[in-house]
Amino acid sequence: MSKKPFIILSVVAGLALGGCGEKGPAEQVGEKIDGAVEQAQDAAQQAGEKAAEAVDGAAQTSGQVADQAMDAAQQAGDKAVKAVDEAAQKAGQAADQLMGEKTDAPQ
Repeated sequence: MSKKPFIILSVVAGLALGGCGEKGPAEQVGEKIDGAVEQAQDAAQQAGEKAAEAVDGAAQTSGQVADQAMDAAQQAGDKAVKAVDEAAQKAGQAADQLMGEKTDAPQ
């Protein structure tokens, strides 16, 4: 049996195994793509978190504004009721005075 096929096989195997340690251009591009995808995912996640925080903040702010509006409306309503009560009392007093003047007037 000849040693030639064994030598050729050994050389081919040596070259094949020797090239495994080095990254080829396709592997380098693949790694860059993987890194870019990871960065894009991280950026999207951070943007989503910031958007959620903004929505929460807006909801809290709008809730506070709504509470303030309700308080202002309640205060305005209370003032209106008080003003109507005072006006009714004054009208009643004026009516009493007019009625008193009529009864005091000579006939």
